[in-house]
This record gives sequence, C-alpha cells and structure tokens, in this order.
Amino acid sequence: MKTLIILPIIFALVVTGSFPVYGSQQNNEITEVTFERKGCNGFCPVDIVAFHRNSSHTYTGIRYVDRIGSYQADQREYKFDVLVKVLERVNSADLNEDYGRGTFDAQVITLRVTRGGKSKIVTSYDPERMPVELVIISSFIENVVPKIRWKKIVQ
Repeated sequence: MKTLIILPIIFALVVTGSFPVYGSQQNNEITEVTFERKGCNGFCPVDIVAFHRNSSHTYTGIRYVDRIGSYQADQREYKFDVLVKVLERVNSADLNEDYGRGTFDAQVITLRVTRGGKSKIVTSYDPERMPVELVIISSFIENVVPKIRWKKIVQ
C-alpha cells in the first residue's frame, strides 16, 4: 500500500525536476574542473587548465612552463570522465577550502570543481602540507596536461 502512494509522489518529483535523476546535472554531476598553479617567489610554474564536460578544454601558460599563451583542445583529446573518476575516488568533495595558509614562498595551487552549478574551491599554499588526496589530483592533472594535443589560440 505504501508503495502505491510513494510511487506517484516520486514520479511527480522527477517530472517537475524536484528529484535528482541519475546522469543529469541535477544529480550534482561534475561539469568543470579548473587547476591553477599561481607560482611562488622563485621559478614555480604559473598556468591554468580548465576541463569542461561538454566543450573544449583550455590551457593558459603564463610563466615558467613549456607552453606560453592560450591553447584549446577538443573534448575527444581527453576523456573528462577519467578525471571525474579520480576526483570521486579521492573524495574531492571532502577536501577543506585551504591548506598550508601562512606559508611563505611556496607554490600556490587552486583546484575548482563545479558540480550541479556550484563550485568547490580548494587552495594549497604549501605542497608539503597538502593532503594526499590533493597530491593525487594535482599529480594526475600535471601528468595529463603535457599529453594533450593543444592547439594555440590565435588572437
């Protein structure tokens, strides 16, 4: 009897968009991941890479990196879902907003994960004090970026 009452309610919630449906953006699907290395007082790399679920990926090299300037890669060049699996395996949603605040002259990195229209931003001010989960994500992204066939954006 309870099932007969609950099923129409669930159906109504799904139809009206009030209930998350698996595979939809309402289900807090990750739609964008941005990784930024902001440098240090020395020769630390400065760049930004953004991976997008439904469009091309972008890379901007600013200082102390192999590619200087703006680049773009087709989504097929890199499987976004692989990155999402890494983020989910290490529970990126449970990371704190910052690590190592107050450290002087260390590489600063920022990870932004956009899920369901909301962004979670995690900043590390010191690679020595990052949790292992953030080290795994950073290493994964830093190893993937050079393998992508980037095309220079002519402006």
